[in-house]
Amino acid sequence: MHKLLNVVLGIVLLAVSGCTDSPAPSNSWNEPSLTQSETPTDAGVSARARITFVKLPASAEPRIEKSVTKRISGLLGGTIDVDYSYRKLNGGQCTLHAKLIVPPLALLRDETITVALDTVNAAVKFLPEGLTFLVPSLLDYSATGLDPQSLGLLLGLYYVDDSGRTTKMPTGGISVNITAGTLGLRLGVIPHFSRYIFGRITDK
Repeated sequence: MHKLLNVVLGIVLLAVSGCTDSPAPSNSWNEPSLTQSETPTDAGVSARARITFVKLPASAEPRIEKSVTKRISGLLGGTIDVDYSYRKLNGGQCTLHAKLIVPPLALLRDETITVALDTVNAAVKFLPEGLTFLVPSLLDYSATGLDPQSLGLLLGLYYVDDSGRTTKMPTGGISVNITAGTLGLRLGVIPHFSRYIFGRITDK
């Protein structure tokens, strides 16, 4: 399965290379206690491995869920960018950026898609729920000003289903600088919606 996804990712990269901003109050999709079990998608990873998700720093101001909604062509594909920055409780800024890349011919028809940045975790939510792509979309993500203690080595991008189970997704690479408090993702595979979050395997 993992090998197949890598082949699909290669095809998507070839396709991509050829080719209303609406803040709203933070809502209930933010879950404060997220420690789940991972499904066995990678060789050598236990199905009972515990995943600890990356938390965003505490805010000195009311947090706003930042989302962008855009009509995406089924024929041509398109991109959606969303940015958010807030003042941290302990001083400084936390800045987040996400970019969804929908390849050409990834959708059967034109679709209105929303990309929303989480306000509790390093995570992204996509709408409409249940939308599946003929060719996987890709996600770029970056965060600065994170608390070093929330980071760690071997971070992964995880899909979280409605029951809370997680599935690790293939990516083009994740970079972490613990001292600087930065996190970056390139080309995370998004075959369907809705929630994707950063986390790492921790001891049982």
